[in-house]
Amino acid sequence: MNLAKKKGYGITFRDLLAESDSPFDPQAYVLRPDVAFEISKELVKAKTPFLRTKAGAKLAIDAIRKAVDTKEVFIAEREKNWLDIMDSQVAAIPDDEEKFWHEIKGELDLSTFIPSEYGLK
Repeated sequence: MNLAKKKGYGITFRDLLAESDSPFDPQAYVLRPDVAFEISKELVKAKTPFLRTKAGAKLAIDAIRKAVDTKEVFIAEREKNWLDIMDSQVAAIPDDEEKFWHEIKGELDLSTFIPSEYGLK
């Protein structure tokens, strides 16, 4: 990558690497610069970091689903229902950060997590 950049091919090389991985890896797909840019245009509309995180998850799922439908990304048939599972889990997260915290804190090992470091009570 450094040599490609030095010779003026940095962006081309980056795009070739991203495009070669993205059809076979949903994670690589959402990290492609063009996809990440489209997602980020929606993320900035959310009012808080918590809501941006929730929106980011939903937008990534939607982008992957669309890419699978248009055959830009190939996943095993048995993996497709995970998109629905993840989508319903994200939808179940309340928009209120404190409410969400109280819903999940019983499931966490709080000996390794200090809520006050994250502004939580």
